[in-house]
Amino acid sequence: MNSEWYKEEVNPEQMKAAVRAAQPVLDKGVQILEKQLAASLKAAASKEGFGTAAWPYKQAHYLGEQQALRKVITLLNLGK
Repeated sequence: MNSEWYKEEVNPEQMKAAVRAAQPVLDKGVQILEKQLAASLKAAASKEGFGTAAWPYKQAHYLGEQQALRKVITLLNLGK
């Protein structure tokens, strides 16, 4: 489990127990986010809009989106 869950808690053991109890919900969230990550990767690989001036900005958007999704997935994956 990522220490971000409990590092600033007054009662870290209580928080750890609460997070572990929520594991089924967190696992479902990971599944949803992984689908969104796959869609973002597919969209970024598409050549649609390649010739437009905004293409580099779209790529930067996709990269930022993917980075954020990966961070949240990592946080929600308890010990995986």
